[in-house]
Amino acid sequence: FITSTTIPPGISLATFAADEDRGVVSLDWSVAAGQEPEGFHVLRSLSQDRGFQRITAGVVSGTETGYTFTDYDVRVNMVYYYMLEAETTSDTFGPITIKVSPPDDFTLDQNFPNPFNPSTTIRYEIPKQTKVILKVYNLLGQEVKTLVNATQQAGFHTIIWTGLNGAGNAVSSGLYFYRLETGEFSRAKKMLLLK
Repeated sequence: FITSTTIPPGISLATFAADEDRGVVSLDWSVAAGQEPEGFHVLRSLSQDRGFQRITAGVVSGTETGYTFTDYDVRVNMVYYYMLEAETTSDTFGPITIKVSPPDDFTLDQNFPNPFNPSTTIRYEIPKQTKVILKVYNLLGQEVKTLVNATQQAGFHTIIWTGLNGAGNAVSSGLYFYRLETGEFSRAKKMLLLK
């Protein structure tokens, strides 16, 4: 009884690039024409030649135009090295490197989703270490909940509001405001809770 196993030919990358925008790293790559690997794993390290760890939970599958992976778990002023590992052949590619830059200005983004139920995400940017206060207010201007009251490093920050007040009780449907304050910046935006 003889068994034969077909070993797939090696994979060749046509492109492999990294881009950083607003604290998020995007990796884009494509394979040589005629190749259709089952997918790739993405590996990341803080060193060019060691310590690479797989950061994908599963296989990154591609489309006709290529492959894309977005890394949200990065910090500003850090240099990251990325490699790819083909699922079927275990061929590896890279590393490529990218530095995550701090934001240029203070920014308070619109929450998402909006309207929301039961929770929403608020994202903001601070260009340097500073004291940050982020609070939610009702239409009467009364404080509903303090989401952040701390000194934070420069970077891109995200917080989730679950529609609870400071006592831990669910608030009613309606229009709310959230305000970001630092020593140099103050901005408020509206959000709508629908139940």
